[in-house]
Amino acid sequence: MNMSKPTSYELLKDIYSTVNGLRVEMNDRIDRVEKRVDILEDFRGKILGVASMIAIGASAVFSWIWERITKA
Repeated sequence: MNMSKPTSYELLKDIYSTVNGLRVEMNDRIDRVEKRVDILEDFRGKILGVASMIAIGASAVFSWIWERITKA
């Protein structure tokens, strides 16, 4: 059995193949994470919008009540 030493071309081809596989795997992982982050950011935006509306309403009610109390 004569095991020949791989050529530089074959080694480079193997390296490119391995790196390409890792790149594809990382892109898939990043895509999945980006989708999850987008969902969380949308949820956070909705919560902040609702909280802002509640704060504006509470402020208006409190101002109206304070005006009634201090007029007397």
